[in-house]
Amino acid sequence: MSLFGKDFICTEDWELEDIQKILVLASEMKKDPHNLRWSSVLKNKSFLMLFYNPSLRTHLSFDMAVSELGGHSIYRSSEMSWSKSKQGIASSEALKDMARVMSRYVDGVGIRMCMNAIKQYGEGHQFVRDFAHFADIPVIGMADDRVHPCQALADVMGWSEKISSENDINALKGKTLLVTWGSSGLARPWAAVQSHLLLAARMGMNIKLAYPEGYALDSEVRQQTKIHCEKNNTTYEEIHDPNVGYEDTHVVYVRNWVTNKAYEQGEFQYQAEVDRSLSLKEWIVTEAKMRKTENAIFANPMPIDRGREAEEAVIDSAYSVIYDVAENRKHAQKALLALIFGA
Repeated sequence: MSLFGKDFICTEDWELEDIQKILVLASEMKKDPHNLRWSSVLKNKSFLMLFYNPSLRTHLSFDMAVSELGGHSIYRSSEMSWSKSKQGIASSEALKDMARVMSRYVDGVGIRMCMNAIKQYGEGHQFVRDFAHFADIPVIGMADDRVHPCQALADVMGWSEKISSENDINALKGKTLLVTWGSSGLARPWAAVQSHLLLAARMGMNIKLAYPEGYALDSEVRQQTKIHCEKNNTTYEEIHDPNVGYEDTHVVYVRNWVTNKAYEQGEFQYQAEVDRSLSLKEWIVTEAKMRKTENAIFANPMPIDRGREAEEAVIDSAYSVIYDVAENRKHAQKALLALIFGA
C-alpha cells in the first residue's frame, strides 16, 4: 500500500507494517545520510511548520530532515498569523480557510499545539485532526496534548538499536518496558508518554506504567495499550510505588507529566503542576534502581530535568540512549516525509 498523501497524526491511524516501513527506511538513511538516492526526494517541495508552542528538537530535526531531502522548510509561530489567540484555539481566521489556503501554497504541513496553547485536554489533538480534514496535503502531528507520534518512532528506533546489534525492528518483541513518572521543575503534557506506550505495546513489549496517585494518563489510551498487549499475549501493569517495577525490565523510560487537573478554569496551570511535582522527590531514576533491572537501557525524550527525573550518573551512563533517540528524530522524520510526499 502506498503511503503517499497520508496524514501522520497518531501511530494508531497506521498499520504496524507501514510504521515498520518508516523505521526500516530511517535506519537506511541513518547509515548513509547523504546518499544521492534521497538528496532530492523533496526537490521543489515545501514543508510548513506551524508552532503554537516553543520547540528545539522538533523544529530543528524537521528543518534538517527537509533540507537533507532537498526541500524547503518554513517556520511560522502563532504570533505570525491571524490564528493567534491567548489560548490558541479561538482563531480569528476559520481553521478550514487556513487549511485550504496552505494546501495551495505548500506540499505538507506539520502542527505543534499543546500546553498553554489550549484551554482543555483534547483541543490540540482535535485542532490537528480538523486541519487535516480540510487540507488537501499531508499533515503531520508535531506534538499535541494527546500524542507525539514522531517521538514514538524515534523512541522505538533507538531502543531497537541498543538492544539489537543488527538494528532488528522486531528486537523489542517480548522485552519489558517500564514507563515511570519523574519529578520535575518542568510541567509536560501526556503526548510523548502516550505515543510510545501505544507503539511499544503494538511492537510486542510488556508494559509497566508507574506513577503517583493523581497522575493517571488518558483512560482511552491506557485501555488501547492494554488491548494491544492482550493481542500480543504480553503483560500490562500499573504501579504506584517509585521503587517498584524495575525488576525484569529491559527499557526504563522516565518522563514527567501533568495531572488531569492541569487545565482547570480553562487555563494551563503550569506553576501549580510544577509545585506539586517538586514535592514528589522520591520519583527519580537512580543508579540503585537501575541495578535492579535486566541491564536495562535508560530513555527519556528530552529535555530531561537532571537531578529530578533521573540522577546525573544515570543520564550520562553507557546505557543511556537519550542522545541516540534525539538524533533519530531527524532520521525517522526524513523517512516519514519521503514516504508521504516525496518524489
